[in-house]
Amino acid sequence: MVLSISACGTSSTLSKSDTEIKAKLSQHRTACKSIARVFSGVAYDICRLNTLPNSTFYNPLLVVYLIDTPVSAVFDTVALPYTVIKQSQAGNIELSD
Repeated sequence: MVLSISACGTSSTLSKSDTEIKAKLSQHRTACKSIARVFSGVAYDICRLNTLPNSTFYNPLLVVYLIDTPVSAVFDTVALPYTVIKQSQAGNIELSD
């Protein structure tokens, strides 16, 4: 299961439009206002962790995102040449209106 979702933060931010990313995180009521495109997978995972209820420390999703974040960091590093250019062209992924 872990291998099937590995780097899902990175794949979510690199394969979806800004509108889709915003809709997904808004659906989960994240407190994040924007995500930088550089290391966007890690930022996405942090935003998703920010949506989990505070009272559920042992929530299974917490474990999934804690595992996914370092894997996303590796894939974000590989994607740096692309994301640096994309960041300079389009700026952050804005999540708030």
